[in-house]
Amino acid sequence: MLCSPLKHLLMLLLIALLAFNVGNASRPLDKVQESRVAETAREMTLNQQWLLPHFNGELRLQKPPLTYWTTAASLQVFGVNEAALRIPSMLFGLATVLLIFFWLSARIDVTTGFASALIVLSCFLGMRYFRSAEADATLIFFISLSIYAIDKLGQGLGNMACWRRGLMLALGLAFLSKGPAGLAIPLLTLALWAWRGEGKQALATFKDIWAWGLFLVTALGWYAWILFTMPDIASMFFSKQLDDTFVSGTHPQPLYWYALHAVEFFSPWGLLLLPAALFYWHQKPTLPVLRLAGWWTLVVMLLLTLTVNKQVQYALLFVPPVAILLGYYLVHAQGGYLRLNLVLGSLLWLASFALLGYVMLHHGVRPELLAWTLFLLIPVFVLHLWREPKMYCLLIWAVAGCAIYLLSEQFISASDSKHDLRDLALQSRDLRPMWQLKPGNGAISFYAGDIVPMTTPQQLPRLAAELQPFWLICKKTTALSGLQASEVMRSGDWVVWKVGQP
Repeated sequence: MLCSPLKHLLMLLLIALLAFNVGNASRPLDKVQESRVAETAREMTLNQQWLLPHFNGELRLQKPPLTYWTTAASLQVFGVNEAALRIPSMLFGLATVLLIFFWLSARIDVTTGFASALIVLSCFLGMRYFRSAEADATLIFFISLSIYAIDKLGQGLGNMACWRRGLMLALGLAFLSKGPAGLAIPLLTLALWAWRGEGKQALATFKDIWAWGLFLVTALGWYAWILFTMPDIASMFFSKQLDDTFVSGTHPQPLYWYALHAVEFFSPWGLLLLPAALFYWHQKPTLPVLRLAGWWTLVVMLLLTLTVNKQVQYALLFVPPVAILLGYYLVHAQGGYLRLNLVLGSLLWLASFALLGYVMLHHGVRPELLAWTLFLLIPVFVLHLWREPKMYCLLIWAVAGCAIYLLSEQFISASDSKHDLRDLALQSRDLRPMWQLKPGNGAISFYAGDIVPMTTPQQLPRLAAELQPFWLICKKTTALSGLQASEVMRSGDWVVWKVGQP
């Protein structure tokens, strides 16, 4: 018989393996941020230029380079394909899940660690961004690692010098993942926690010279090199990043936007946010790690609320602390709370079977859909193995959440336009010179296997005069008025035009 922690760990790995991999290797690039990372990483491997990121042939310094480096390394090892693109995010997502599991297992109990880790991997935000080649999974892991190091320092256990340096290294890598948020969230959480009289031993980190050295090299080494080699260009790009995020913003939303979408972002577990809040209001648990998670959640809420630029991926910053709080609630709530969790989970589980039946009705009974039936029956097998109602409750929520997300992604909300673009770009690999209209789509260059430069409608007549002819790939044709253009190939709404002067 396996020991209990190992059973929990194996079950967690099984669900994570399915959640992060099913359908991911064949899914085309489907978000602007992912296509930017994909093409920037491809150009890194193509040119072997690792210090100066380029996107569609143009210098790109708006974002720190760590995600470009990890993605380019994956492409170098596994080839240029969608699966290789998403391996780093999957690994960082899995690392976050395992960190939460072992952290909470040691600080509270194994079942709470298991519950919190399940929420991280199976909520909407986890499923979306741990399966996507973006910087968010990397950032979340290093922020979580920083808070974990703060908790260890607060306990005063183990090799304190090692944990101090580990904290500063994690902070540096968090900053190198996606910028200021990687520093602001852990440091403000530490400040509030120490202000309330806990974790003050962690403040000694800032007196450790070696810790500071690790931080400066990892966080600022690349920036220092860029500023030294190209100060004028670097200052423009870096200031634009700060302005877009904190001042003007390209995606402004009301202050309450994240609170308004909380249930959606954490679905299916978001249904439990209100009962969990009532549980904490009445029970008032006193465990230090829960208070730390509470301060962590508050810091994220304040920062994201005050930030002008609000996007779905930023909400991923909430996932680890909220998962800790929800995981404790799910395991330790009794009475009416437990009954509510079981009833809602059972309804959700039945809804996932209904969705599976709907997909079978419209797409036929495929072997992979029969495999989904076995996946949804995992809670029944586990109930027989563990004979613990709370384990059954946790698993019906987790498997239903994964199944609903993945079935919807593959059979209901799949975008034909993304498949059309991939097909057209692959077919047009031999047509050169080819251009695309700004702001540019990284997926075009990625699938075409070559840089497809960006242009504007105003520049098209000049290109037609100089190149005579050239090819243009675009989704809309209104920009071609006044030019001689003939359609070469089409896939859905995407068209490749042969363009010349009238």
